Amino acid sequence: MPAYRHIFFDLDHTLWDFHKNSEETLHELYHTFNLSALGAKSATAFIETYKEINHHLWDGYHKGTITKEQLRHSRFRNAFKSSGINGEHIADDFGNEYLRVSPTKPHLLPNAMQVLDYLSSKYTMSIITNGFAEVQFVKLKHARIEHFFSHVFISEIIGYQKPDVRIFEHATNAVGVKPSQTMMVGDNFATDIVGAIQAGIDHIYFNPEQTPHNLSVQKEIFDLHELMTLL
Repeated sequence: MPAYRHIFFDLDHTLWDFHKNSEETLHELYHTFNLSALGAKSATAFIETYKEINHHLWDGYHKGTITKEQLRHSRFRNAFKSSGINGEHIADDFGNEYLRVSPTKPHLLPNAMQVLDYLSSKYTMSIITNGFAEVQFVKLKHARIEHFFSHVFISEIIGYQKPDVRIFEHATNAVGVKPSQTMMVGDNFATDIVGAIQAGIDHIYFNPEQTPHNLSVQKEIFDLHELMTLL
């Protein structure tokens, strides 16, 4: 691979273990709000229903068909309704508490800390994320990885979401590097990889679930530890 100066990372699902942190929070709140007494079958069933609804809404947010406010307003209300929970009156409170607690969870993907420590001695690094501004900085702080990154580029602040080439152009300009001198590491092909390709940035597709696909990627890894031999 060429000599790089700067590495861009996605945050959620790439470094910060979104699934683990989210599920841990949802289990806690399920019991805090006593959802079983309101008609929920089980914590597991509720969480699976929520995850499906949330994934669908985030897909709409990435495509620009719904707003941040619509996503936040709908996801727990819809999850409560679909789970047969008689608690629409507390859905917003549940959602607010989820937003408060979840970002404070510190779990990272396997080997993330080791890899960041290794790469920080060779490159400068930044985050490019479509996550919401008020929680992304909290995640970085509580996961104790904020010191690894010179910049945190958040779509909500920049004004463009990945894969819009303009957020990548903004990031390279802010860091002071050419696209050919950078590498993007991310788990989402449609946002991280497509955006990098359009911006002329090399990429590594992180596929920890080893999901089969026929996508055309430069490099694919299944464990972050592989970055230590590639970069």
